[in-house]
Amino acid sequence: MPRISYFSHLFEKDGPMVQPLKDPVFFARVFIEEGAPTWPNGFDLDPIAFMYACAMPARCGRRGWQRSG
Repeated sequence: MPRISYFSHLFEKDGPMVQPLKDPVFFARVFIEEGAPTWPNGFDLDPIAFMYACAMPARCGRRGWQRSG
């Protein structure tokens, strides 16, 4: 499964909100809502924490948000 650097721990959990994100087709349906990466099932990443993490090159890579795996 593709993962988001630094946030991958969120996607390793199991539960009704996270389980659909393990499907690459569903994961690719991400969109931005009020500054937050969001999926059709309502799961989102906190935009403040997301922007802070991606501003730190050591955490998110030189270019910011990157998918890996």
